[in-house]
Amino acid sequence: YDDGDNDYDDVTKYEDGNGNERHRNLRENDPDKWFRHDNWLSSVGICGWEGVTCHPHSNDGGDDGKHDGHNDGDVSHVELRRNNLHGLIPDELYACLPYLRVLDLSNNGLAGLLSPVISTMGDLESLNLTSNDIAGSLIPEMGELLSLKHLDLADNLLGDSIPRTIGDMLSLKTLDLSGNSIRGTIPYQIGRLPELGTLDLSRNLLVGPMPHEFSELHKLVTLDLSHNNLGGPLITELGEVTYLTILRLEDNHFSGEVPREIGGLVHLDELRLNNNNFRGALPPEIAKLDNLDTLNIANNHFDGEFPLEWTSMAGLRELDVSSNELRGEIPIFIDGMKNLHLFNVAHNDFSSSIPSELGSLYKLEYIYLEDNEFESTVPKELGELTNLKKMVLHNNYLVGDIDDRICKLANELFLVQLSADCAGELPEIMCDCCICHDHEPIVHFNTGP
Repeated sequence: YDDGDNDYDDVTKYEDGNGNERHRNLRENDPDKWFRHDNWLSSVGICGWEGVTCHPHSNDGGDDGKHDGHNDGDVSHVELRRNNLHGLIPDELYACLPYLRVLDLSNNGLAGLLSPVISTMGDLESLNLTSNDIAGSLIPEMGELLSLKHLDLADNLLGDSIPRTIGDMLSLKTLDLSGNSIRGTIPYQIGRLPELGTLDLSRNLLVGPMPHEFSELHKLVTLDLSHNNLGGPLITELGEVTYLTILRLEDNHFSGEVPREIGGLVHLDELRLNNNNFRGALPPEIAKLDNLDTLNIANNHFDGEFPLEWTSMAGLRELDVSSNELRGEIPIFIDGMKNLHLFNVAHNDFSSSIPSELGSLYKLEYIYLEDNEFESTVPKELGELTNLKKMVLHNNYLVGDIDDRICKLANELFLVQLSADCAGELPEIMCDCCICHDHEPIVHFNTGP
């Protein structure tokens, strides 16, 4: 770009069907309407435009052999996120910026299709078009971007399937295609990306199983396949992806038992398997995940008892096993889960009494015990939970009076919802501070996919 010849016009010019010269995107948008537009389309050299960064030249002013030393410097970054851009991205933007490394036009109103011309940007390392209206498909030519490390196309209008050429992008560290309408199966070639650390394909229309090749993604830290139509059993080889910290598979059709190998994911911080069709016993191996903060396996078909091994998970902050077919007692050793803020076992078949040891989990803010078969009285020790915000107890077989210390949490502290079976002419529970329910017949059913 020569700041004396207005060569930047090439980026914005095109001819319509009648041979008339027109300007699109940059001029069509009118930079004055952008939130940030200093010096755009002015006589100031392109390296002085808002959001544009150029490659530096050598100190002696000479040419480094790659970039033109007679202009302001070849553009390395174009970053115009959240800038009220609209219209199409012209092919010339790609063709005229051969040494571009970072292109960030995220959170704008850009539309149109991805162009094959993008494959000419051999130095591109980061492409972020998140939250626009890009339609069409992820084109096969994307696989020619061999230097690309970060590809973020989330929250657009992309459809069709993911091309197999995605497996040629061997430098890729981040792949985020979430929030589109991408169909088809997940190409196994993704498992050949040796540097991949984040894979987010959530909120699409993907079907089929998880590829076994995912076990080869040894640098993978985040895997989010949630909110799709994926199915089949979890691959046992997933336990070999030992650097995983986030595994989100919720809202799919995964089935079968959770493999014991999941206990090998020792760095896991977040595990979400809710709203699937998993069956069998809750895997005791999950207790090996010492770094686990969030465990959500709600709305499946798990059965059996609460694993005693889980009570040793002292770092767990959120536990949700609601809407399954679990039975038996809540272990008295539940007091080992010292960091719990949320404890949800609602809509199961748990029985016996509510363990008084829950009252020693002083960080608890939310307790959901409704629609079970708990009996006896509500432990007065729950009145020690001074951080409690919600406690839902209705539709059980609890009896007696709610202790005054529990009501004090509602009247003087943070407890905004306390529900129990205290309605009707002959209520099972007496409570002056509760939202009262009539005890209803307990019917459990899975509302998941």
